[in-house]
Amino acid sequence: MVSAAHPREQRAAVPGLKFDGALGRQSRPALLHLLAFNIFWFLTPVPGLRI
Repeated sequence: MVSAAHPREQRAAVPGLKFDGALGRQSRPALLHLLAFNIFWFLTPVPGLRI
């Protein structure tokens, strides 16, 4: 329980998204990529919406 709360353990568990407690410098491009991926993923199955 104590070792799971360490930031090193969280980084090892999630190598793609490095949140590092608050918003770190590595979290901004990951969030932008995730946001863009979500937008494209939600707009892809809709043939009527073409932005």
